[in-house]
Amino acid sequence: MGENCLIAGLLLGLLQAIGVKGVRLWIGARAFDPKTLQCVSLPPVERLETFVITWCADRAGQGFCEMASPADVPVNDRLTDLLASDIGRSWKLCDAARDLAFSERSLQRRLSGEGRSFSSILRRARMRAATDLLTRSSAPLAEIGYCCGYADQAHFQRDFLRVTNMTPRVFRGISSDIS
Repeated sequence: MGENCLIAGLLLGLLQAIGVKGVRLWIGARAFDPKTLQCVSLPPVERLETFVITWCADRAGQGFCEMASPADVPVNDRLTDLLASDIGRSWKLCDAARDLAFSERSLQRRLSGEGRSFSSILRRARMRAATDLLTRSSAPLAEIGYCCGYADQAHFQRDFLRVTNMTPRVFRGISSDIS
């Protein structure tokens, strides 16, 4: 926890030093103003394993800038961004829930409330990465599958066929014909 406090403090200090306005440190659903952080003590149950730093993007400096809290962003969007940030990782629900500061069950409930599931979001993130790699690179299919988190080429091809109704090889051929 000490290292995370140091990192959060360093990032907050750097943002303030370059003149960024509206900086906030979020721990769970609570927002902290960096100017009053020295007076804050976290209850023993709150840990600083996961934190979010937000700031105002009002470059013109025209008055107050309305900021969204991490809680305002739909969970499926936050999860998609998280999974895409390390798409080659063998993601499990428990890992994603921890990184998003949810219990597994809370994450499942929130996703269900948005009409989504962990597996559908993971598949969508993998497919986005795969289609991007198939259109932009000439890497072998097995390598692309591995980079997108699939254990082997057969699993990658099966999943790709299920989602797109064509194999990765056919998709690559069509996308190269279009380009």
